[in-house]
Amino acid sequence: MSRFRIIPAIETRPDLVRFAQTCPGKTCLLLGFALALALHRKSYFIETTAILAVMTFFPRHRRPLLLTGTMLWLITQTPLGIHHINAIATQGRYHFLPGQYTLRTISICITIIFCAALTALAKAEKTNWFNRRPVVWLHIIFFCLLAVCTYMPPISGAWKIFLCGITIVLSRYFWFLGYTLLDCRSKNSVPFIWQLGSYLPFWNGRFPTSVPFPKGSSYLNKIEAKDSYSLAIVQLKGIKLIYWSLILLLIRGLFNGLVYGDPICRSGYSLPFGILIPGLSLPLHLSVPHYEDVITKYLSGRPLPLYQSWLSLAANFMSSLLDLSIWGHIIISTCRMAGFAALRNTYRPLESRSIAEFWNRYYYYFKEMLVSFFFYPTFFRFFKKYPNIRMFTATVAAAGLGNAIYHFIFHTSHVIQYGFWQAIVDFQGYIFYCLVLSTAIGISQIRNRHRDKKTYTGLWKTNKFISSFSVTGFYCILSIFGGLKHPLPLHDSIGFLLSLFGIS
Repeated sequence: MSRFRIIPAIETRPDLVRFAQTCPGKTCLLLGFALALALHRKSYFIETTAILAVMTFFPRHRRPLLLTGTMLWLITQTPLGIHHINAIATQGRYHFLPGQYTLRTISICITIIFCAALTALAKAEKTNWFNRRPVVWLHIIFFCLLAVCTYMPPISGAWKIFLCGITIVLSRYFWFLGYTLLDCRSKNSVPFIWQLGSYLPFWNGRFPTSVPFPKGSSYLNKIEAKDSYSLAIVQLKGIKLIYWSLILLLIRGLFNGLVYGDPICRSGYSLPFGILIPGLSLPLHLSVPHYEDVITKYLSGRPLPLYQSWLSLAANFMSSLLDLSIWGHIIISTCRMAGFAALRNTYRPLESRSIAEFWNRYYYYFKEMLVSFFFYPTFFRFFKKYPNIRMFTATVAAAGLGNAIYHFIFHTSHVIQYGFWQAIVDFQGYIFYCLVLSTAIGISQIRNRHRDKKTYTGLWKTNKFISSFSVTGFYCILSIFGGLKHPLPLHDSIGFLLSLFGIS
């Protein structure tokens, strides 16, 4: 008996696969994908579709075309956070400033040359100080640059601004460069010029992340479509995923309308048919207050009733989960249309039976990045005679230390503007979040390793809903410390958490 699917498994239909290998079929797929991006209200759908079209009809030149498309995207869209320089310049009262175009061009060019130099140093045949621990040295070099930008007096305003621009660009390229340095040890390492095509690739769009999707350039070689048949399969899966994200967009709009009473075309994401009906809203709703409003009321000494605070927290968590799923699906579907069979970023996290499983399903490529840079180096180096301590320590290094370092680097402009110490003070709530999260994941992984397989039968099946609900509830409560765009000080977050249980 076949299972009902909202979006059918079109990649299993032989006739559709054959059609997708023809020129008319490829054209239909591209037009269908462009329509989905347009319904997502993405203003860059024409540029993205044009790049995908060239890569689709000339698959033998996929790597040069990926490099070209990424460079064009870099020039036209510039997803590097250069605009933060204005605030830094205003705060420093620098009068002699370069133009935005000059600053952007020089910062990007110097950063790319710097990345190429580090790659060449890591590939040197003779063992040197750098290629023994290239990723460790990358962290040291970056934080030294950050310290110079923050504390050392500049020679002049222009030099200060250029150095800040280079550091901010490098913060966006940091983890892509890290994957390149790891790939240098591989026998199948890709030349740096082709690696550069995967640095903030065009399929990342304008989404606020510097997590490599999907991992490094060598991983792209493994998942690349090798022939017309596999390309057709991958692109059909891309079409499925982009339209599934539209369904999630519909669910998110209805969810916000039902829970908050917001117009369905609220800022951020819009319902597809909201293009035709801009002010569309639901006649009935629960009038749950927004989480930001709940926090504001609490900080002002006028907390809302407990049931409203709990409902707002749960609704905010579910809305954030839908957001992540939607933009992650858009990125991966675009990557698939380019000919790379990438896995989903978010896959049924609410079905998770353990804290570790949720972490794996919620933000897959972020987890993979932390595993590559922090988990494996710790796991293969320390506590080899103590497997439980080894696993726990490596997990804390990844989900705790690595998680905090990633977000600290991502907010480089904030660090430059306010200084290291103030940034750490502002970051204390998220550091606590990383500590609790990594400890819980470590304990969960150890429990899963020692759990008898028989426990997954019989009574456990009747309690799987309770398990999933408990895991989701843990992440929902923990989002108090790491879920807001501007995290609260630690004492305020703890105070709000206690207030949810009636403790003032």
